[in-house]
Amino acid sequence: MTKRKTADEPQPLNPSSSKRPRFDFDVFLSFRGEDTRKGFSGHLYEALKQRGVNVFIDSQGLDKGKKVEELFRFIQGSEIFIPIFSKATLNQNG
Repeated sequence: MTKRKTADEPQPLNPSSSKRPRFDFDVFLSFRGEDTRKGFSGHLYEALKQRGVNVFIDSQGLDKGKKVEELFRFIQGSEIFIPIFSKATLNQNG
């Protein structure tokens, strides 16, 4: 005789539902300007990399003619998006 499961008993996880989506990058760092690239953003990038985090950072900046769609693809391919604002960025954008 088999025992019937009740709602109070733990149920095995469905393996297909417990899989995490696959991402190209763990973190996408978004910032503007050399002031933060050589400061906070650069330090955060290095610290994350040292801990084995796969980080996307736009090392060349958004060049003219570079497709914004490509940048959006990198953002969507990242598990976490971190926007970084600096005083210079806020002053530029009013």
